[in-house]
Amino acid sequence: MPYKFAIIGFLFIVISCREADINRFLLLDSRIIGFTENVSLVPGNVIKDPNNPLFVEEYWSDPPKIWEARYDNLYPNVIYDEKDQLFKIWYKCFIRDAASESVPVKERLKHEYSTAGAGRKRGILYAWSEDGIIWIKPSLGLVEFMGSSENNIVKLNFEGGVFKDKQESDPKRRYKMFGRIDRPERHMAVAFSEDGLVWSDPHPWPENNVQGDAHNNAIWSPGLNKYIGITRTWKDRQRIAVRTESENFINWTETEEILRGKGIHEQVYSMPIFHYANVYIGLPSILNEDDTVDTELAWSPDTRNWYRISPGSAFIPRGGNLSDYPRSDYDAGCIYASVPVIKNDEILIYYGGSNHYHTDWREGSLNLARIRPDGFAGYITANSDTGRIKTNLFDVAGSDFRISADIDQQGFLKVAVIDEAGIPVPGYTIEDSRVLTGNATDAIVRWNGKSLSDLKGEKVAFELVFKDAVVYSLSGNFNFTGF
Repeated sequence: MPYKFAIIGFLFIVISCREADINRFLLLDSRIIGFTENVSLVPGNVIKDPNNPLFVEEYWSDPPKIWEARYDNLYPNVIYDEKDQLFKIWYKCFIRDAASESVPVKERLKHEYSTAGAGRKRGILYAWSEDGIIWIKPSLGLVEFMGSSENNIVKLNFEGGVFKDKQESDPKRRYKMFGRIDRPERHMAVAFSEDGLVWSDPHPWPENNVQGDAHNNAIWSPGLNKYIGITRTWKDRQRIAVRTESENFINWTETEEILRGKGIHEQVYSMPIFHYANVYIGLPSILNEDDTVDTELAWSPDTRNWYRISPGSAFIPRGGNLSDYPRSDYDAGCIYASVPVIKNDEILIYYGGSNHYHTDWREGSLNLARIRPDGFAGYITANSDTGRIKTNLFDVAGSDFRISADIDQQGFLKVAVIDEAGIPVPGYTIEDSRVLTGNATDAIVRWNGKSLSDLKGEKVAFELVFKDAVVYSLSGNFNFTGF
C-alpha cells in the first residue's frame, strides 16, 4: 500500500453507534468533489485476520470430506443473519474433479494439472459460524452424494450467489439464489428458499443465456426499487461483467456490459456489488496476464456506470511465495471477495483465496480481511505537503458536520464552510476550525464553538485541509442535490 498510518494519537470524537438518520457521503464519489489539490484517491487499508485461513478444502483430510475435491474460486457469499445471530456462508465447490481427486497435494508438483476429462461437477455448500472465525460445516442430510446425504451440500449443478432478502414479504422466497444451471442445459436461473438450506427447483431465464460461470451476485437496490443481477460473459475474446435487472426476481432484462479490462491480458472475471451510503461498490476480480487474480475496488452511482479506483492496484493484496507452491501463502495466487458484512465499528470482507495460479494446481480456502468504517478508499496527500479538497454544494438541514479519517501523529485535518459565492463563511473558516488529530470515525467538527446546525437552510460547500492523513467520508444532516 502507498501509505501506512499508525493507529495512535488523540481520538477527537468517536460515535460508538453510527447514526442511521444522517446522510453519509464517501469521498470516493466524484459527484460530490469540486476540486482537489495535491491529493490522490487510493484503496483503503486492508488488514488480514491472523486466523487465516479460516477453513480449507478437506478432500484429503482425515476423515475426508469427499465432496470437497477443489474449491477453485470458492465464490463466497457471506451474511450475518441478525435473526439467527449467525454468520452464514454459501460457497461454490467442485464436488467432483478428477485431477484433484487422483493426486494428493504433496504429489502435485510431479504432475501437470489438466481439466481434460475432469468429470467436474459443481455444488453449492453451506457453513455457519457464531463468531465469524470458527466455522462449522454441518451434516445437513439434504443432498445425496456418492450414496450418502451426510454432507453440507445444498444445491447441485448450480453456480450461484445467495443473499437474504430483507424486503421480501413471502417467507418462502426470503433467501434468493442467482446464477447458472450447469447441467443438463447451461443457462441462467434463480431459486428460492425459506431457510437458505432447502431450495426450490430453478426458475430459468434462458432468453439471457450469457456465460455465467462466475461469482454471480444479485441485490435489492433501494434507490432503483429493483433487483440488480451481476454476472459474466465473453465478448471480444475476453471476460466482461454484465448487468441485468428485475422487478420480481424471475423475469430479467437483457444483459448489458458494465465493466471490462484492457483486453485479453486483463479481464474482469467477476464483480460482486453492494449498496453503501449513496453509492454502489464493486469488488471486481481481475484476471491478470500472469494467470493470477486480484480483487480491486470500483464504484458506481447507478449500477450501470462503473469506475475502478487505482486500476492495477489490489484492494486485498495477495500473499507471497507464489513460486514456492505448495508452500506458498494461502492467497498468493487468486482472491475472490464476498459482499462485506457491515458492522458499526468495522467492515468484514470474507474472500476465497488460493495458493497458486488460476489454471494450475491450487488449494482454496476461506479468509477474512477487515477495514475501518467507510474505509473502502480515501484521499491522501501526494507528498509531505498539505492537501486540499473542496466539495460541491450541499443543502444544510441541521445537525452536526462529521468526518471520518485516519490522521497520523504528525498530521492534522481542518474544515472550512464555503458559501455559494465561493467565500468562506465568517466564523467557519480554516482558522476557526478546531484541529482534528488521531483516528476518527464520525468525528464532530466545531468552529470556535459553532456547529453546522447554525447554518440550517443555507447552501454550502466544505473545504478540507489536511496533512499526513487519509480522509474517507463526510456525514450529517445535509443533502447533496447533484445526485
